[in-house]
Amino acid sequence: AMCGKARTTRHKYERCLAGFSGFLARFGDRGLVLAERRDVVKFLAWLDGNNRAALPLHQVGDPPRTPLSASTRKGYLSALRAFYFYCLHMEYVEHDPTAGIRAPKIVHKRGLTLTAEELQQFLDAPGSERDRIQAYLFVFTAQRAGALRNLRWRDVNMSEREMTFHGKGGRTNVLPIHDELLGALSRWRRSLLDEAEINPLIAAALYDEDSGYVLLTRRGLPVTV
Repeated sequence: AMCGKARTTRHKYERCLAGFSGFLARFGDRGLVLAERRDVVKFLAWLDGNNRAALPLHQVGDPPRTPLSASTRKGYLSALRAFYFYCLHMEYVEHDPTAGIRAPKIVHKRGLTLTAEELQQFLDAPGSERDRIQAYLFVFTAQRAGALRNLRWRDVNMSEREMTFHGKGGRTNVLPIHDELLGALSRWRRSLLDEAEINPLIAAALYDEDSGYVLLTRRGLPVTV
């Protein structure tokens, strides 16, 4: 059922299912296929560190667990939903024990926020043209370093003022190009083309759209994260 998923996702779901199976073996009398809705509810409460709500009265004295975050518990529930959806499809079960169970609510905390003045200092800092375009890409796209490293010129449409980032699971993220970023990209593109006239490695990289990364080293390779 998971063969089309990424390797990391398969590993995570396997770990989550193993955790639920171990919980059932220790505190219940049913296996995965025979699990009921109350088993899932108790398991999520147990992951939250609420042993009194999760375990039978004679077992509440077990050593307390370290509560898992809402995001992690939501991941466990997602794994169980996928598993029982497959079981329903294959007619291994007649009902989904995760149906109607609300996912834990995730509260996002605001992280470090830079002021406009601090961002401008970052953009104006001295450095090479590649340093400058990296700074502009960070500020005006807010993408992860890995996404910026893998950005190719074929993903940058200057005429339409859009750039496309490719993420996990084949997902894409299309962002508009800010005026200042457009100027920085144009300057960097001209710098690369000038370098390509004297550097055959960069010229070869730009010739092939698969190797034409926006952030290239002098050896014609993508920069490291």
